[in-house]
Amino acid sequence: MLSRRLGQAAMWLRGIAILAAFFYPVWTLHVHVFAQRIEEAPLSLAASFLTVQAGAILLQLLASCAFKWAVDLREGRSRRARPRILRELAAHVAGDDRRAALRKLERRYATDFDRSMERFLSLVTGESRERLTVLASELRLVSRWERRARYANDREQRRAVECLGLLAGARGGKALRRLARRSTPLVEAAACRMLARSADQRGAEQVFSLIVGKGYLVRVLLAGEMRRHALDLCDSALPIEAASVDTRRLTAALELAESWRMALRLPFLAEMMQHPSPEVRARALRLAPLAAGGQDVEPYILAALDEDSELVKAAALSVTASLRAPSLLPLLERFATGDSGELARLACAALRGFGPEGVGILRKLLLYGDARSAARAAEALASGSGPALGLEPA
Repeated sequence: MLSRRLGQAAMWLRGIAILAAFFYPVWTLHVHVFAQRIEEAPLSLAASFLTVQAGAILLQLLASCAFKWAVDLREGRSRRARPRILRELAAHVAGDDRRAALRKLERRYATDFDRSMERFLSLVTGESRERLTVLASELRLVSRWERRARYANDREQRRAVECLGLLAGARGGKALRRLARRSTPLVEAAACRMLARSADQRGAEQVFSLIVGKGYLVRVLLAGEMRRHALDLCDSALPIEAASVDTRRLTAALELAESWRMALRLPFLAEMMQHPSPEVRARALRLAPLAAGGQDVEPYILAALDEDSELVKAAALSVTASLRAPSLLPLLERFATGDSGELARLACAALRGFGPEGVGILRKLLLYGDARSAARAAEALASGSGPALGLEPA
C-alpha cells in the first residue's frame, strides 16, 4: 500500500515538474518580452505560448536529428571495427598471441568486442574455446557480463547470460551460479538453463538443488531442461530432497519430477504418500503412475480417497484411471454422485478412463442419477468417442 502511494506521488511530482518546465518560460516571455509590445494580456500570453511551443518542437527535431546522426556514426564505427576484431580473434584462436591488440580494441570498442566474442564463442569448441575463455577472463569480460546480467535491460541481460554460458571450464559457471542464486526470476531461469545445458551429473544435482528453492516461474521455465538428467537425479538429488524437512522444497522437487512425464525410479514414493503434509502426499500420488519397479500403490490410493483433505482426494482421483483396479470402481461411483463438484468431475473422468466397466457406471448415472450427476456423466462420456455414449454410427 505504501509503495503504491509513493509511486502515485512520484507520478504527480513528475507531471507537475513537466508543467512547470513548460509554463515558466511562457510566463517569462509574457512578462519580459511580449507584454511590453502587446497591450492585451491574452494576446501576449498566446504569443508566449506559441513561441515556447515552437521552440519545444524545434528542440525535438534537433534532438531527433542528433540521435539519428549518433546512431549512424555508431553503426559506421561498428562496421569498421568488427572485421578488425574478428581478424584478431581468429589469429589468437589459431595460436598467435594477439592479447595486446585485442586489449586495445576492447577498450575502444567495448560493445562491438562483446558481440564479436559472443559470435566466436558460439562457433568454436575445445582448445579454441578455452583460449577465448582465458582471454575473456584476462580482459575482465566475465565481470562485465555479470554486471550487465544484473543491471541492464532484459535483452542485454539475456545476451550476457548466454555469453557466460558459452565460456569453457568453471569461469562462466561461477558467475552463472551467483546469478542463479540472487537475481530477477528471468535472469535466474536463464542462468540455471545455461548451467543445466552444460552440466554433468554433479552439476545437474547442483542446478536441481538451486531450482527447487526458486519460485514457480523459474521451475516452469527449467523443467524441460532438467528432463535430460531425470534418471540420474532420481538416484541422487531426489532422494536427498525426499529426506528434507523443508516441505516447500520437497513439494517443488516432486512437482518437477511429475513434469518430466517419464518412467522414474522412485523407491521413496511410498514414504512420500504417507508424509504428514497434504501437499506432499498429493504430489506423491500424482507421481504414482510414473513410478517404475512394479510398486503396489493401490493401498495408498484407497487410503487417500478416505482422507479429509480434498487436495489429496483430487490427486488420488486423477491417477485412478491409470491403475485400472476394479476395487476402485465403487469408490469412484460414490464420488461421482457426491456434493463436491470438482471431485465428482474428476471421478467421472476417471470412470471414463476405466473402459467398459466405468462407461457402464456413467451411463447408469446419465439415465438414473440426479440432474447434477447426469450432467457430469454426460460431460465425461462426451469427452470420448461416439460409441461410449451408446450411439452407433449411421
